[in-house]
Amino acid sequence: MDKQVTIGVHILQAGLNFEQVEKICKTAEKLRFDSVTLMDHFRPFLPPKYRNLLECWTTLGALATETKRIKIGSLVSCASYRNPALLAKMAASIDHICDGRLKFGIGSGSLTEEFEEHGVPLGKPRERIARLEEAI
Repeated sequence: MDKQVTIGVHILQAGLNFEQVEKICKTAEKLRFDSVTLMDHFRPFLPPKYRNLLECWTTLGALATETKRIKIGSLVSCASYRNPALLAKMAASIDHICDGRLKFGIGSGSLTEEFEEHGVPLGKPRERIARLEEAI
């Protein structure tokens, strides 16, 4: 069985406006990349930490209508930040809008500062993995 190699573009959308993110995404689509993913954080994790950061899921919703072929998704959504039923509904809605092109990435989270800033208990890795398993 032949395996197909795919190459995607990951956008660290910190400091970018939507027009810039859209241009990167459309350029990646034109150049025949397989996918574009966005980071799903509440604020930039690289300095400077306090600048504009487009929210991942609402931005994906907009990109779903502005692209035609390229897969779009998050790299990755933290299971501890959103109610799993709501996250599933958001993902399903975007997948319908983009005609099945959503790449869904979910993880346990690890950015200590982000957990603390938003009042979400970090917990030990075992606890985060248990939350991830429950969310899935």
